Amino acid sequence: MGRLFEAMGRFAIGRPAGYRLSVIGKEYMKRLAEKIKPYLQLLRVGNLAFLAILLYVMEKWVAVPLLHLEKFPEQMPWWVLTLLILSVVCIAAGGYVINDYFDVKIDRINRPDDMVVTRVISREEAMNWFYVLTAIGIVAGLAVAWWARSWN
Repeated sequence: MGRLFEAMGRFAIGRPAGYRLSVIGKEYMKRLAEKIKPYLQLLRVGNLAFLAILLYVMEKWVAVPLLHLEKFPEQMPWWVLTLLILSVVCIAAGGYVINDYFDVKIDRINRPDDMVVTRVISREEAMNWFYVLTAIGIVAGLAVAWWARSWN
């Protein structure tokens, strides 16, 4: 550790006081972004964000007004809506992962530059992501079903 701090001190000589930390912070953030980018690409985060926003808007601007029109009170607390959105988003993310897992051969021909599975993320790791995301989605969905008492 001493060499690291010594090197940092030599790097910052003659520079403003916060320069050393800002440069190290920027480099760290750049490396972190490079590591996270394949996972965001695998999960298609833009699509998932759109899906979450769509579910929220549909509940607040379509379902609730229709319920009020028919003289029903608003029935879903915020935490149930959050669990519902989490469930749908996690199951969709799991679907994206399993799709990329099984489309490796096709993607190698059609989109070799956009491949994430096998190029950056191993097939085993992708399958683990599928299991975890799908399990979270199922558990969240079961919690919503329990709240709604939909098993009767």
